[in-house]
Amino acid sequence: MMFSAVPKQVIDVVWNDVKEILEPAIKTAKGKLSVKDVYEYIKNGIYELWVVMENTKIVAVITTRVIEYPERKALA
Repeated sequence: MMFSAVPKQVIDVVWNDVKEILEPAIKTAKGKLSVKDVYEYIKNGIYELWVVMENTKIVAVITTRVIEYPERKALA
């Protein structure tokens, strides 16, 4: 297995596979976030996209973002 960040400049290359994995998680999350929102946040550099691959297949997807507090930063 391989774990890797996906540069926002190439998100469109993997988006269909990523979207398929993200949709069920987004539907069960509390809040008003949509798959389109996540796509836009990645494209705008707000979220970072990570993929876990087994051979050439994406098997898991993770999004992260940095939250800035007055005295520190945190990863969400």
